[in-house]
Amino acid sequence: MKLKVINPNTTASMTDKIGIAARRVASSDTEII
Repeated sequence: MKLKVINPNTTASMTDKIGIAARRVASSDTEII
């Protein structure tokens, strides 16, 4: 499965935090893009 995470906020720090949170809860076969 691919999961596309869209950050409506343009700050890099928020993008990083969202990515970390998404990877924490995603299955091992899920690709975060």
